[in-house]
Amino acid sequence: MALVNNDTYLLITPLKDEVRYIGTCIQSVVDQVHPPSLWIIVDDGCTDGSADVVREWMDSHPWIELLSLEKGEWDLGIHYSEVCMKGFDRAISRAREETIDWQFIGLLDADIRLDPEYFRDLQKEMQVDDKLGIASGHLAEPGKDGTGKPRINENNPMGGARLWKRKCFDSAQYVSSFAPDSVSNVKARLGGWTTRLFPNITGEQLRAMGESHGRCQGAILWGRSSHFLGSGPLFALLKGLKLLTRFPCYPGLCYLRGYFTSFLMRREQIADAEVIEYYAHRKLRDYL
Repeated sequence: MALVNNDTYLLITPLKDEVRYIGTCIQSVVDQVHPPSLWIIVDDGCTDGSADVVREWMDSHPWIELLSLEKGEWDLGIHYSEVCMKGFDRAISRAREETIDWQFIGLLDADIRLDPEYFRDLQKEMQVDDKLGIASGHLAEPGKDGTGKPRINENNPMGGARLWKRKCFDSAQYVSSFAPDSVSNVKARLGGWTTRLFPNITGEQLRAMGESHGRCQGAILWGRSSHFLGSGPLFALLKGLKLLTRFPCYPGLCYLRGYFTSFLMRREQIADAEVIEYYAHRKLRDYL
């Protein structure tokens, strides 16, 4: 099977005050063996000079575009997904204007550095498997060299550096929600697609997960997201207890706080019956 050309994927990146990392991220995309045909970086009201770094790269790389939004309150919940959706909409609209016949579309967070073969190798894997709709590589955490067997679930692509096949993206969609990547995975699977994480395709997370908000706040949001997606109390309890067995253990308590506060207050859940059913029943069966 012939490989796709290197101009057949679009890329979007949400950006909020990442001046320490965005230059490294851009360099790693510019250095890709197969760089994107179009890269939309969405400036969500940056105040630290991040957008200026992007503009410097745009002068010599016309396939990079900065989409500036009004200043908003950054969080990893629904607002994050809304910023990403604006990037996807702009990328698809401009691709239509420029008659770019794209076959893949990707999302890359601004605090990630990718190996040069990252997107090329994901495309290869997705071409071999017609049913593979969403894929990612594995991102090493700061201070870790990535050696040894990583503790990962190969059916769950990482959210911050993923690639969709165009037909999967069109059918499963990317919706505004808590944990939008998890929702995308579920919608893809319910539509007959598979999702994969490939440990041999690599990059690096430039800062520890949850560093921008604190590990406890991140775990609270994780718990809230679990409730939003329809996870039942038994699943949340088992998940929290599992987190308590790890070091440090306090994120387990924060996760339980986030979930059960939302559960007891009857906070809003996703308005998608299929996703609710998946998390309420199938996800628990998978966990057990």
